[in-house]
Amino acid sequence: MLKNFVKATLNFWWRLNLRLSALSCKIAKIRYGLDKPLHPKHLLDDPERFWFLKWVEKNSTVLDVGCGNGRNALAVAKRGARVLAFDVALDNIFTSDSVWFFRADANRTLPVRSGAFDVVLALDVIEHLDEREIFYNEVSRALKPAGAFVLSVPNRDTRWKNLRRRFGAVDTDDPQHKIEYTKGGIESELKRLGFEPIFFDTTVYDTPLSGFIDIVGALSLSLYRRFFAWKRRVREKGATGFRIAAKKKISPLEKGD
Repeated sequence: MLKNFVKATLNFWWRLNLRLSALSCKIAKIRYGLDKPLHPKHLLDDPERFWFLKWVEKNSTVLDVGCGNGRNALAVAKRGARVLAFDVALDNIFTSDSVWFFRADANRTLPVRSGAFDVVLALDVIEHLDEREIFYNEVSRALKPAGAFVLSVPNRDTRWKNLRRRFGAVDTDDPQHKIEYTKGGIESELKRLGFEPIFFDTTVYDTPLSGFIDIVGALSLSLYRRFFAWKRRVREKGATGFRIAAKKKISPLEKGD
């Protein structure tokens, strides 16, 4: 009886955080005079916001998978890279002449040439896919032999998620996630499917108050900046996700070339 009550309470709190986070995007649109709803975290002048640019060089060719609103693709283009970006839906895209946006499904064969890209970005994408092995194979095909696969995935092993899992409550960040990872789990998956991790980092602390903090951000960026800094300082206690860069393993045939 008690366990069922705790489970119901945890599920309610999880749903509340999701709704508050979604609401914060709508409030931010009004509060800051934006053209469209946007999560407050994207309004911060955060030096780690575009962490993936470390692997982007001028005149390189980059494929942004699951590009969302296109902000990351635009940041890559500003580096002087040639950028192709796609998503299954392009409804809220920030259009630009510097990026070629198109519609595609990462669960299927990608409509791009083999060996065409120096970098493939997949930020918060893999956890949404049903056909992950197909996707990994397509990334490997699209990359040049020395290309980099840069990705981020959610961490399943946090205190907040472990508490929910203990009582049988929903234990993912998002109801649409097909999978979430431990550090060892994503490393093993990458190695098994043809990639060698060369960089590994974490994001911010996974707190049960995330939705409330997002609402603060929608109302006051100065306060939100303090909360965000705190989430970053204590992330070793259990971060929401992992940031990874991996090199494509070169086949004997490619070595011969």
